[in-house]
Amino acid sequence: MDIGTLIEDNETEELLQIVKRYFNNDFELFFEHIIDEGYIANSDEILDSIYEIYPKNYIEYWMDRDSKKMIDYIVNRHLGDVKYENGKYYMVLDELSDLKFLFRSDAKSWVESILSHNYDPYHHSFSDFGMKTEDLISDLDTKSKTELLNNFSKYLGEFIEYSGDDDTITSFVAEDGDTDNFKLTQERLDDIIGDDNSTASLINDSSNFIEIGSTLANAYADAYSTAEYDEYYNMTIKELKYFFETDDLGYYSTKEGYTYDKEGKRIPKMREIYLVNITKVIKGIIMDTVANRMSNLDDYNDFDNLGSFEEILKEYYSDDIRVDYDRVSPDYNQVDTLFNEYFRDNI
Repeated sequence: MDIGTLIEDNETEELLQIVKRYFNNDFELFFEHIIDEGYIANSDEILDSIYEIYPKNYIEYWMDRDSKKMIDYIVNRHLGDVKYENGKYYMVLDELSDLKFLFRSDAKSWVESILSHNYDPYHHSFSDFGMKTEDLISDLDTKSKTELLNNFSKYLGEFIEYSGDDDTITSFVAEDGDTDNFKLTQERLDDIIGDDNSTASLINDSSNFIEIGSTLANAYADAYSTAEYDEYYNMTIKELKYFFETDDLGYYSTKEGYTYDKEGKRIPKMREIYLVNITKVIKGIIMDTVANRMSNLDDYNDFDNLGSFEEILKEYYSDDIRVDYDRVSPDYNQVDTLFNEYFRDNI
């Protein structure tokens, strides 16, 4: 039986014997022979037998001849976690946070918490910022100041306890002849609200409005933490987009899974997955693996051992991304916007 027939019939073991007996186990010489004889050129399909005998040069040959056909062949044969959809290749992950292995070791825990949305953005207390109540009041926008005024207006005509030393408010206390109280009128409220320091003193030094001070402080701390988290997330996604050479990182989807009921019976349950767009890098990563991890001298095939695109990345690209999270600071325009939103929601 000649070599051409063995190739067509996918008789890998017999072909290996021919390589050993007639080509002195020189796979490269055998490959050159079957090219010269036209066994490859005459076929429009990738031949399993040749691929199994000499994967390295065969992959290189087909990548040059028809790269998509070769990529699809490797995907279908080895990379069960890769999906081709709408002209793009996607790597299917259980969680986007599974990509933490791409980041340097000191950032992995940050990346996992950020990408899995388990990071707690509300970890700052207001005392961390060294700001005063008057600073917060100056950051209030028109809508928030209106809400603040409306809250004060509820007390018009009532006597307000006051223990501070603001000149404007103490003058009202003196006018009313009481060392601890003053009557809140519209005119007096207008005078107070027109000065941030007086407004801050009314909030800080009156038991009637002390909760407004807490609302301001908590709103700012939460706004800062949320904006900080968003910056961490955006930086992390930016690095992943750079690694995968795309502006479209991917998307969340679902697939069939299962869980167990109280009796231990397995029941179907949809679960969330993430599909990472690897279209721009899949060819390069395959060829890097071929060039650096597979030999011209034998039939060793690294894709057989790794079995998924994620495992290829874990094997050869772990710790590839460096991010200095210590230098991340929030967008203060976003902080101000969120601060006002949170304040209005809670006052």
